[in-house]
Amino acid sequence: MPYQAKALVRPADAALVVKGRAYLKRKIFQSVKIDISLLPLHEELVLWLKEEKKRDRRLILATSDGEQARLVVEPLGLFDDIMGSDGQHNLKGRNKLQRIVQECGKKFDYAGNSSADLVIWKSCRQAVLVNVTKRVERLARRAGNVMRVFP
Repeated sequence: MPYQAKALVRPADAALVVKGRAYLKRKIFQSVKIDISLLPLHEELVLWLKEEKKRDRRLILATSDGEQARLVVEPLGLFDDIMGSDGQHNLKGRNKLQRIVQECGKKFDYAGNSSADLVIWKSCRQAVLVNVTKRVERLARRAGNVMRVFP
């Protein structure tokens, strides 16, 4: 007997998907309240960022949802700006690269953690890899600009 897939998305939820990934992300983040005090920080990365900040580096966080990220990182006092998906624009891959170039110009360094960041690492001056898989690390290293890897 052939396998029959069951719908995993209710019709009301399907409407969220149809409106796009940015809209879906925003709705998820609005409906889920995260206790930010319970989130673990990547201590080694935070220490490195603090050192970079002392060197007068401008630090911008580009992430999935700007509102949620602000709640998490503002207490650190590290970032000069935060950009993220906003419910209409999905800040990922080429869209994120375009926004970074608008904000920073073509000379920037970028820390990321996923295959969606490959397009950004290929365009940045120096790439920083954070918690990446072996596959993503191998692909990122092909660009030849990996300066640091945080496991």
